[in-house]
Amino acid sequence: MNLNEFLDRLNRSEIEELATNLEVGIFNDCVRGFLVRRIKEKLTCKETLRKKTEVLTEPCLKALNQLVYFNKVENQEQLDGLRETGLIYKDKEIPIEIKELIKEILYFKIHTKDYNYIEGSQTPFLNLIILINLLLEEKAYVRKAKKKTIEIKFYNEALSIDTYMRTLEFLELLVKFLLDKGFAQWKDKDLAVDKFKLLEWSSKETVTRLETFYQSILYKNKKVSDMLTSLSKVQQNPEDWISNDVFLNSDIPNSRDMVEKIGLISFSRTKNGHYMRLTPEGWCYLNGEYPKYWHEKKVLISADFEVFIPNNFDPSLIDLVDSYGDMKKNDYLLVYDIDPNDRKEKIASHNPDKFKKLIEELEAKSTFMPQVVGYEFKKRLLREYAGRETLKNHVFKDGT
Repeated sequence: MNLNEFLDRLNRSEIEELATNLEVGIFNDCVRGFLVRRIKEKLTCKETLRKKTEVLTEPCLKALNQLVYFNKVENQEQLDGLRETGLIYKDKEIPIEIKELIKEILYFKIHTKDYNYIEGSQTPFLNLIILINLLLEEKAYVRKAKKKTIEIKFYNEALSIDTYMRTLEFLELLVKFLLDKGFAQWKDKDLAVDKFKLLEWSSKETVTRLETFYQSILYKNKKVSDMLTSLSKVQQNPEDWISNDVFLNSDIPNSRDMVEKIGLISFSRTKNGHYMRLTPEGWCYLNGEYPKYWHEKKVLISADFEVFIPNNFDPSLIDLVDSYGDMKKNDYLLVYDIDPNDRKEKIASHNPDKFKKLIEELEAKSTFMPQVVGYEFKKRLLREYAGRETLKNHVFKDGT
């Protein structure tokens, strides 16, 4: 309902009551049109709305935020205080234009930024990427174990199971996804994967893969889905933390651990209260776009061909590095050895364009690429293309 529709529904006495609450002068010979015009001026003036909100108590502000975002309020007792200011009328009615103005005015009160926060846990989607590459590269296989459990086994005993322990945390969930989507099936006790389907799915855009994966694990979890939708309505920027006070207690799932494990919402506590925000994956999933963070230079590369990537960084880049490199550490930072001279066969097994993309992504998203690393990468790429026309016009960032 817009402002004009709202005012058209009010009779003369209701218009006068609203005008009084908004401190509009009423004279004996005032016509309805004059009062309506003055009410519109008041309600669409940012300065007027700002002054109105500045005198509200904290409980009233909380109720107002809940109304403009969710059209419902937890504490009904605060409605009278809001009606007296003219910001709402009768049964919690706020016209659309006024809602948007109030959101803009109050946003600074409900969000903060915590630049020191570190995402400690890994997401199921990241672990899906790692598991798929293990299966495609035939580094490991999945089989049924005793007591209806499943386990992962490595073909090469030199691979440390401790390195992949975080991936195993979601193993049953990930295997169920592979089975449900037809990417794998059980053959006796062993999981047989359809490599063609997995490769086809892995080549899709990150946004598409995120949507497919999280829709499949959230469709039965309405509480978390509703919380994600509510948070996405409020959070304007990927780095913003939103106060829990904006949300109704009934909308916040009881088990915070369960919500965090899914990997789409993070929680933080500061001296000013409790906050939450969408993780980078959550932002991508809900908004269908890459968060700014995934375009930043967050990757470190050593002269020893080690790559250090935050575990909440761009999944597409992690997928590329994971498909070529050997994982050495699997924590907040994912650490890979990517020396191309030790991976000639692996590089040759992929399309050269994929290796070229890896180089370009590392150049774009690393703080610095050591000269020896860049040289060896490009030398290996040139050999893989073996004089193909596709590389002749390519110019690397350093001009080579």
